[in-house]
Amino acid sequence: MRFDIDKQTINDLDLFEKVKGDKSVFSLFNYTKSFGGKKLLESVFYNPLSDIESIEKRIEVVKYFQGLTLDFDIDKDCLDFIEYYLIQQNGPNRFSIFNSFLKAFFYKLKPENEYYIIQRGIQFVIVLINDIYEYSTNYQQDNAS
Repeated sequence: MRFDIDKQTINDLDLFEKVKGDKSVFSLFNYTKSFGGKKLLESVFYNPLSDIESIEKRIEVVKYFQGLTLDFDIDKDCLDFIEYYLIQQNGPNRFSIFNSFLKAFFYKLKPENEYYIIQRGIQFVIVLINDIYEYSTNYQQDNAS
């Protein structure tokens, strides 16, 4: 069963800010850093759960994350590059070292903004994965004692 929420109910509950800077229910939960994260959170608010099991699971997840004392800072600009790169979904069809060097050479001769954004996205994905690995290793060591 799907639970629909209409615009009047959204306004009555002040789920979203009507004017920039207004307090709303959404603003209480919006600690997202990326555009995609904000959109995902909005979809949670626009598509409320209807069955009790799912609601209880979501409550437990929220409680779990509220109880954590994570100090993992991610730069918003890095996330924007990563998000743009991942949305493209343009992975290589066939890997060729020659084609890779050829593309890199042509992009050096005639730079394109899109190439730069994708290149930075890939670099930031690598940095993020390394940061997550380092953080999780340190987190496990800190909690082991």
